[in-house]
Amino acid sequence: MARGVGPARGEDDTELRGYWDGLSGSGTVSVPLEKQMWGDVFGVCTDSFGITWMVDISERQA
Repeated sequence: MARGVGPARGEDDTELRGYWDGLSGSGTVSVPLEKQMWGDVFGVCTDSFGITWMVDISERQA
């Protein structure tokens, strides 16, 4: 069975953290969702269906 990678990115911290909580809660985390050296909050998890998700929360632009 083919597995994919789902990107989720944007500036809405609350919405994207909600996605992260739902996806990672029943799956496995390979990169914790935390602030990275380039400035974004980023994490990678695999959900219970085997889909890998990359969540990238960027800072709101003024």
